[in-house]
Amino acid sequence: MADNRAIVQFIHRITIWVMKKQISLVIIDDRPLIVQALRQQIQAAPDMMLAHEGYAGDYILIVAEVVKPDIFIINIDIPQAENNDIIRFQPIPTLRILRRRCPQTHIILLANKHLPVLAHLVDHLGAEGYILLQDARMADMPNVIRHVAVGRKVYSTPVQEDRFYLALQKKGLSDTQINILGAAAVDPNLSYQQIANLLGISHGTLRNALSQLFQVFNVRNLTAALLATHAIGIDHFQLRLPGREVETGVGLFGRTAHPHLQKQAVPNVASL
Repeated sequence: MADNRAIVQFIHRITIWVMKKQISLVIIDDRPLIVQALRQQIQAAPDMMLAHEGYAGDYILIVAEVVKPDIFIINIDIPQAENNDIIRFQPIPTLRILRRRCPQTHIILLANKHLPVLAHLVDHLGAEGYILLQDARMADMPNVIRHVAVGRKVYSTPVQEDRFYLALQKKGLSDTQINILGAAAVDPNLSYQQIANLLGISHGTLRNALSQLFQVFNVRNLTAALLATHAIGIDHFQLRLPGREVETGVGLFGRTAHPHLQKQAVPNVASL
């Protein structure tokens, strides 16, 4: 009998230890099919535990106080209150409060469409994940969750592109300089003349753009400039040239091919 009691106590301790190692999650989404798909993936993952589900923005702060999950998965296309589709969820004020109250909780945002303003603000909102519903990673959310749980950032490609372009825009780079970086990243073996031909610019224009580019990154050659851009995510992008359907390699913001070549006003975070 004593041996059985010791075994039960040992199993109980192991169970508690395993549960503590599990990633606890809360899903906030009012779309049954999305919730079901996420629930099935989480329940099939031995290192995860679905702690709660909610259907409206009002749930977030309440659940955060009670459950204190490791990760919130929040679809931003939800109503603010249950059974009220008129008032839509306002993610910016809610997530700013959540960030202050639960600084250790990670946030993964889901969205039906890409909103550039949120791409610019995800860091300020404390969201380590921003996944579009059409992203293939929706079918492998446990992998996204594990990355976010250890502090890594996982964003869908359009979000990454917005953030990358904004980072270069803040450095004062021109569209031509961004294109040069993209072309060299796709094929580091391209000569300067080949890059100029690819972009449809003169050799003189290329030379002037490179001179300014090297000053921005405080480097002496294009290879060193590329290494400097890796920290802001140039390796996430695909080659996009005007008139070319196939995309390969690392991103090139074509002269007219990429929608974010239009300069975007950076929102004032303090005013939101």
